[in-house]
Amino acid sequence: MFIQVVALLFGCIMAYFAYFNDKRKEISLEGMIFWCLVWIAFIGVALFPSILDPIVETLSFTRAFDLLVILAFGFLVTFTFYNYILLSKVRKKLERLVQRIAKERVIEPRDSKSKR
Repeated sequence: MFIQVVALLFGCIMAYFAYFNDKRKEISLEGMIFWCLVWIAFIGVALFPSILDPIVETLSFTRAFDLLVILAFGFLVTFTFYNYILLSKVRKKLERLVQRIAKERVIEPRDSKSKR
């Protein structure tokens, strides 16, 4: 019961952070909805773990915890890869921006000297 209360509090706090970051325009409305749904599902499974019993039996897991560990690992790997892809895109954009600014700064001093 104690773990369920802690999970409930954790899920509520994380859903609030999703809402708070949406209001600060740090995440999109779609992102906020996605994360709130994730945390609502987390709370649901924490409060009613028997919800997973049909899935556990169908996939022949011994315990619901085994299923949750595998799902959590898959979730972490997926989001790590997604973050890697986003970081690569941002890095490429930043490199192009720095190169463009560097070229502008190199060309401008020459132009201003030749006009004198």
